Amino acid sequence: MSEDVSDEYDPIKFNPLREMLKDETDCQTTKDGVELLKDQLEFLAIQLWIQASKQTRDDGRSQVTKDDVQDAYDELREPHDLLKESADEMREKAREMDKLAEKSPVFANKDNDD
Repeated sequence: MSEDVSDEYDPIKFNPLREMLKDETDCQTTKDGVELLKDQLEFLAIQLWIQASKQTRDDGRSQVTKDDVQDAYDELREPHDLLKESADEMREKAREMDKLAEKSPVFANKDNDD
């Protein structure tokens, strides 16, 4: 991918993006922050499209469908979703272990030893 893509195309307009961001939070925007987000969104769009196109070709088709794009997006999110799910499970296991420890006679007298 060429870094000149943003010079050649401008699919995400700065002002509408800035206005959307201002409407979504009570934080102020900076030009540099919005421009970096714009560049990152364009990069992600290209990466998703490349993955969706690969799936399309692998399926012997020539048209990228919304399902191809959704699958590419899901594939991008999968590691993050798995990490969140694992972290949630670890927190639940920690709560269960704390409950077990509270019932243990070994830990029941710990407060009296201090």
